[in-house]
Amino acid sequence: MNSRGANSGKVAAALFLVGAVVLLSTLALAWYSTQVIGTPTTNTETIYLEAVGLSGSHGMSNYAVTTSFASVWLAHTEALYLAVAGLILVGGCLGLWAGILLWRGFDRTTRRILPVLAILAVVLAASAPVLLVLVQPTAICTEPNLPFVESTPVGGNGFPSCDWVMPQVGGLGSTFPGTNYTFSYGPSPGPETSFAGSQSWNQYLDGGGIEYTHTWGPSVGWYVALAGTDVLLLGTLLSVRREKGSATTKSASSLDPISTEPRTPEG
Repeated sequence: MNSRGANSGKVAAALFLVGAVVLLSTLALAWYSTQVIGTPTTNTETIYLEAVGLSGSHGMSNYAVTTSFASVWLAHTEALYLAVAGLILVGGCLGLWAGILLWRGFDRTTRRILPVLAILAVVLAASAPVLLVLVQPTAICTEPNLPFVESTPVGGNGFPSCDWVMPQVGGLGSTFPGTNYTFSYGPSPGPETSFAGSQSWNQYLDGGGIEYTHTWGPSVGWYVALAGTDVLLLGTLLSVRREKGSATTKSASSLDPISTEPRTPEG
């Protein structure tokens, strides 16, 4: 094996290891965020793979809590995020395995296993953010136990709706931070109709108007997962290129340029 092939193998192994670590780091990052901003309130719901963060402000008062999916009526959505976490975990571990094998050098076992590990790692890693984009709006719309807001059923009683409901801690009639939930919600569209977007509307209270802006979309974890997938893909392409180059070199070296036919003695 020439030094160029050995170096490319180390580079590919490093890409696998870095990509896997980047991918696994998203298990602790926020993947989605939705926010309603008005005057004087701001409410943000941040979704991690295993928990939901609620934060916001009302005037000079602020709050920030972490709670479960079930407590904010997202039990079906929790199942989706657990599936995403599983894809990330398995894909990242396969990427680590591929990197370790490649770093140790090519042998017969590595040549057999590495392509399978690399392809599975990339496919699983890429599936996680894509799955969230395709399935999350539907998952939100299947939530069966959304609460009642201002005597208007947003869901429940076996009739789930597709109106987005954002819980906030405290409220105008309570002391911030509080433990009771009130709700801040706007008209569709929202996370229940699309993966990302924004909308503004006016709400008139006591003769005055308040403009609200609702934004929703992926957070840092979703983007980092895409970056980790790209690094894994680069490692896969480089390892395939290296293996092809190694096979070509071996094939060329196996050809004997010297004729093996017996030479006829002179005279």
